[in-house]
Amino acid sequence: MSPFVLQIRWELKKLFSRKRTHLGFFLLLLAEGALLWVLSLPQSDADLVRLIGKSRLSPESYLSGFTLGVELMKWTSSTLGSLFVILVATDILGGEVEERTYRMIRCRPITRNRVLVVKFLTCLVYAAMLAGFLVLSTIAFGLLFRGPGSLFVSFPSQSVVAWFPPTTGFLRYLAVLPLMFLGLGSVAGLGFGFSCFPMKPATATVVSLGIVLLDSVLWNIPYFASLRPWFLTTRWLAWHQVFADPLPWSELFREAGFLTLLSAAGFLGGRWIFLRREVTP
Repeated sequence: MSPFVLQIRWELKKLFSRKRTHLGFFLLLLAEGALLWVLSLPQSDADLVRLIGKSRLSPESYLSGFTLGVELMKWTSSTLGSLFVILVATDILGGEVEERTYRMIRCRPITRNRVLVVKFLTCLVYAAMLAGFLVLSTIAFGLLFRGPGSLFVSFPSQSVVAWFPPTTGFLRYLAVLPLMFLGLGSVAGLGFGFSCFPMKPATATVVSLGIVLLDSVLWNIPYFASLRPWFLTTRWLAWHQVFADPLPWSELFREAGFLTLLSAAGFLGGRWIFLRREVTP
C-alpha cells in the first residue's frame, strides 16, 4: 500500500477516534427522530395531505415512507449537515496547529502540500460518509414509519413539484447522493480554507458558519427572491433538481461543476495562505 493511502487511513483513524466526529451522526439521528414526530402530528399530516390533494393525487398512495424521507432530508441536510462538516473541516488542520502537534507531523519527510492534500481528502471522505448517512437514515426512518409507496415531492422555491411510482421514486432518492456529497464537499472546502488562516479553529468555525447562515437567511427573505440564483444556498440545494420531471441534465451538470469549483477554490485559497504562513512550533 502506498504511503499516501496509509496517511489518509491514519488521518481517518485520528478523525474517528474523536468523540465529536461521531456526535454529528448521533445528533442527526436525534434531529430526524424529532422531525419525524413533528411530521406525524395531525396538523402536519393534514398539511401534507392537502398538498398532495392539490396535485389531484391519492394521499393513501403518496403519503409514503419515500415522501416522508424527502421531507426529513429537506430540513436536515442544509443545516445540520453543513454544521457538522464545518466543525470537522475547521478543526482537522487548525486543531493540529493550535495543539502544537503539527510539528510532530513535520518531523517525518513530508511536505506541507502533502499534509494539506491528505487532510482535505479526509474532510471529503467525511462529507461523503455524512451525505450517505443522511440519505440512508432519512429513507430508513420514512419507511419504518410509513412503509413503501409512491413518492411525492414539492420544492416551491426550486419550482419542483413531481410524483413517481415506488421504483422510480426510490432510484431518484438514491440519485440525490452525488449532489448531496458535492454540496457538503463545497462546505468542507469553505471551512478548510478558513482553517488555513492564522486564526484559532473556533474563530474559523464561527466565520464559516456565519457565511453559511447569512447566505441562508438572505436567501429566505422574499425581497431577495430575484437574487436567489446568485446565492450559495441555491447551489447547496441543487439536489432538489434530481426530483424534477424530466431531469434537467444540463442544470445538474452545471451545478455539480460549480460545487466542485467552490470546493477546489476553498482548498486552493487555504493552501496559498498556509504555504506563506509562519507556523510556530
